[in-house]
Amino acid sequence: MVLLISNLAAAADCGPVQAVEAFVKAADTRDADALERLLHPAFRAVVHVQGKEGVDVLDRETWLSLLRAGKIGGTERQASVEAVVQGDGIATVKGRLVAPTMRFDSTWTVTSGPTCQLVQDATVLELLP
Repeated sequence: MVLLISNLAAAADCGPVQAVEAFVKAADTRDADALERLLHPAFRAVVHVQGKEGVDVLDRETWLSLLRAGKIGGTERQASVEAVVQGDGIATVKGRLVAPTMRFDSTWTVTSGPTCQLVQDATVLELLP
């Protein structure tokens, strides 16, 4: 399934795929205001870079400060969704983001219900030649 990037969603009525769409678009355009609404207060990013040991765990404020400083985001990526598992109050979306110099194999955890926000972005990052 191809993930089509649409208008940015606020933390409002939406589904897990729409929340991921909005997250990707906001990160690609470094729209910190949209991300402030989309990221759950307890959001964290867990990133493993292939070829390196361990993972980096970034809390919401650290992640947003890196975005604002131009150290992450700002590159349009092609996105696809591989699976969506909907539970009671929470959903998991598995997908892939591809940019010219890197690939992200990601699993996003999204709250569901009257509002949806990203709680976690767990990513394996591969630097491409």
